[in-house]
Amino acid sequence: MKTTRKKQKPNTQTNNMQKDSTRVYLDEISEIPVLTRDEERELIPRAQKGDREAVDKLIRSNLRFVVQVAREYQNRGLPLADLISEGNIGLMRALKTFDPGKGLKFITYAVWWIRQAMQQAMFNISHTVRLPQNRLRELRQTRQTAETLEKKLNRPPSSSEIDEALGSKRNGINTTSEFLLTQHSLEAPLDHDSAKRLLNLIPNEGSTQPDEQLKSESLKQELESAFGLLATRERTILRQLYGLDGDRALNLGEVGERLGISRERVRQIRNEALAKLRRSKRVNRTLKEYL
Repeated sequence: MKTTRKKQKPNTQTNNMQKDSTRVYLDEISEIPVLTRDEERELIPRAQKGDREAVDKLIRSNLRFVVQVAREYQNRGLPLADLISEGNIGLMRALKTFDPGKGLKFITYAVWWIRQAMQQAMFNISHTVRLPQNRLRELRQTRQTAETLEKKLNRPPSSSEIDEALGSKRNGINTTSEFLLTQHSLEAPLDHDSAKRLLNLIPNEGSTQPDEQLKSESLKQELESAFGLLATRERTILRQLYGLDGDRALNLGEVGERLGISRERVRQIRNEALAKLRRSKRVNRTLKEYL
C-alpha cells in the first residue's frame, strides 16, 4: 500500500516575524535625531577614545543611513535585516578609522565602510554559485591586491589601480578586477573612483540594470551642476582634496603647496565652498546630506 507524503506548507510564520521585527526597528530608528555638525565634532574624539556614550550617540544617529544603503542591495541574496546588521558593523568600523581633520561629515566617510561590509557578506554567500577554479584564483588574488593597495594608499584603490598592480590591461569585463566588480552573482559594485567616493551613491559603471544607469547619470549631472555654483579656485580645492579628478585625495598642506597658499587658507576656502553648496536651493537634498 502506497503512502503519500503530505506536502508541507511553507513556514511563513518565521518570515512574517522577521519582517515585523524589522519594521519595528525601522520605526524606532526613524525617531532618532540626526546630529548637527557641532555635535558630531564634539562626540567623535570622545568616541574614538572609548567613551561608550559618545559611541552610542554617533552610531544611533547614523543608523538610518545604513538602512538607506541596505535598501539598494535588497533582493540580491540577503534579507534586509541581515544587510542592516552587516552595515551596522561597517558603521562601527568606520568610526575607528575616521579622521575628522579631513573636513568630511562622518557619514560621508562611513558609507564606504557600510557598503563594503554588505558587499563582503554578499560575497560570502556567493560561494553557492559555481565558478571556474581559475576565476576563483583570480578573485582571491584581486582581493589580496586590493587590500594591499588600500593599506599602502590609505584609501580604497580604484579598479584601474588594481589592474595596474596585477599587470592586466583593461579590456572590458574579462579583466580580473572588472570581473570582481561586475560579476552578476555577487552584485557588489566596488569601483570607488572620484565622484563615487565623494557621495557613495553612484552605482558601478559596469552595472547592467537600466534604472541603476539612469540613477548614476542623474547623480553625476547633479554633482556637476552643484560644482558649477563654485568659483574656480573653490572647485579646484574640493576636487584635489577629495580626489575628484581621478588622482589620490590630497591633504590640506599638499593642496596649499600646489596653489601657493597656506594650509589654513585652503581649509577656509574648503569650508566656504561646502557651506555655499549646503545653502544653495539648487543643490539636491540628497547631495546635501553627504556634504
